[in-house]
Amino acid sequence: MNDELLEQVLRSPKLPSLPAVAMQIIDLVQQPDVSLDQLSLAISRDPALASKILRSANSGYYARSRRVTRLSEALMVLGLRRVKTLALGFSLVGDPRGKNGESFDHAAYWKRSLFAATVARTLAPHAGLRAQLEEAFLGGLTHCLGVLALNQALGEQYQDVVRAAGGHSAGLLPFERERLGLDHAAVGAALGEVWNLPPELIEGMRHYASPNDAPLELRRLVQCIAVGAYGADLLMGIALSEALPGFLHRCRVWFGIADADATTLLEEAQRSGLEMAALLDLPDPMGMSVSDILVLANEALAELTLNAEAENARLERENEQLESEASIDGLTGLNTRRRFDGFLDEHVRVAARYEAPLALMMIDLDHFKRVNDTYGHQAGDNMLQAVGRVVLDTVRETDLPARYGGEEFAIVLPLTDIRGACGLATRMLRAIAEHEYELPSGVRLGVTASIGIAAYAPEMDGPAEFVRAADAALYEAKAAGRNRVRISAMERSDAPIPVVPA
Repeated sequence: MNDELLEQVLRSPKLPSLPAVAMQIIDLVQQPDVSLDQLSLAISRDPALASKILRSANSGYYARSRRVTRLSEALMVLGLRRVKTLALGFSLVGDPRGKNGESFDHAAYWKRSLFAATVARTLAPHAGLRAQLEEAFLGGLTHCLGVLALNQALGEQYQDVVRAAGGHSAGLLPFERERLGLDHAAVGAALGEVWNLPPELIEGMRHYASPNDAPLELRRLVQCIAVGAYGADLLMGIALSEALPGFLHRCRVWFGIADADATTLLEEAQRSGLEMAALLDLPDPMGMSVSDILVLANEALAELTLNAEAENARLERENEQLESEASIDGLTGLNTRRRFDGFLDEHVRVAARYEAPLALMMIDLDHFKRVNDTYGHQAGDNMLQAVGRVVLDTVRETDLPARYGGEEFAIVLPLTDIRGACGLATRMLRAIAEHEYELPSGVRLGVTASIGIAAYAPEMDGPAEFVRAADAALYEAKAAGRNRVRISAMERSDAPIPVVPA
C-alpha cells in the first residue's frame, strides 16, 4: 500500500472532519454507564443537531404514536443506539450538496450511502443481529467514507479514477489500487481510527468488499454492510447487471433469503431510505420503484449474458485449440508429458479412493541412438513418427498414450489389472517389431522396444512412485536383453512374466 499517499490524505486540510459535539457523542455512547442526561447536555450544545434529533423522534421513520417536544424525552424515545446513529449521520452528511463547481456528486454519494445503511439495517435481523440494527445502519452509511476522503484530499486526480471505474463502489477498488497504490477501504478504516469510531464501523469500511476477511465476531455485521452496498447500487441504478446477481446471491448464501423475499426486503429498505433522506435534507428523492429497477437490472443482465455467452463461446474455441496444441506432441501425435502427468495424477486419485485397477506401461525403443548416429536426426524423427502411429493403432480408446521424452513412451491404462496390461504390452511389442520403418533416404529399418509395466498399489506414495515402479521394470527388460516385457517386482507373485514374442 502507498503509505506516503495515505499519510498525505489523512493530513489534508480538505479532509472532512466531525464536529466536536459529534466526537463527544461518539465517546459518550461507547461508555457503558453513560446517562441520558449526559447525552442530552452534549447534544443541546448544537441547536441544529438537537432540532434534527427532535424532528427524527417525531418522524414516520421511527413510527412513534405520540409527539415529543423536549430533547430529553426524544432521547428516551429513541434510545442510546439510535441517538448515536442520528448524531453521527447528521454530522457526517452535513451539507449534502458539496461545493459549487465540484464535479463530485455529493448528493448522489450520500443517497447511495443512505440506501446502503437502510438495506444493511433491514438485513440485520436475518443475520441474527436484532441488537445491532443501528450498528448495521451506521456501517452502511460509512462504508464508503474513504471515497469521500479521497475526493476531498485529491480532487480531480481521484475523480478521474472514479470516472474510469464507472461502476459500483467495490468496482472502484482495483482501479484505485492500480492508479493510486491504495484504496478507499483502507483510507476509510484509517480515517475511522483517527476519529476514534467504534471497531464495527472501522472493520465495515475495511472489509465490506471482502467480509470473510473481517474479524469473526464482526463478520455477520460486515456481511450485512456488504449486501447493503449491492442493494444501494440497485436502488441508485448503478452497474445493475452486477448489482442484481450480487445482491440476490449474497442474500441467499449468507442469510438464506429467497430471491422473492430479498426483493421485498429491498422495497422496505427503499421506503426507509426515502424517509431518512427527508430527515437528512437530501435533495431529489428516489422516484423509481424497486419493480422498475429490477426490470432494468434483468434487461441489463440479459444483454450482458448474451454478450458473455458469445465471448465465452469464442474463448472456449480458442482454449480448445490451445489446449489441443499444448497436449499433443507435434512430432508423434501422442499426448505430451504435461497431459500425461495430469491424466495419471487424476487416475491415481480415483484408484486410491475406489480401489479401481490401474496399470502403467513405459516403452523405450532399443538402440535408437544408432539410428540417429548412422542416418541423422531427421531419420530418427521419422522413425518416432511411425512408432507413434503404431502405438496409437494398438492402444484402446480408454488408454492415454504419451511421448514421455526422447524415444521413451508411456501409456496409462485405466481400469486395467496387471494381466490385462501384459496382454496389451505383448501386442504392442509385436506391432513395433513387425513394422518396417522407411527413412527419407529410402532405407527400410526395423526397431524393437523394451516395455516395463506396473500396477498401482495403495501403498505407493502417489504417481511418482508408480512411475518409478514401471521404469524399474523397463530397465529390467533392457538388462535382460531388450525386445521384451517385464512387470514390476512387486507384482510377480500374482502374474507371470510375459514370454518374449518370437
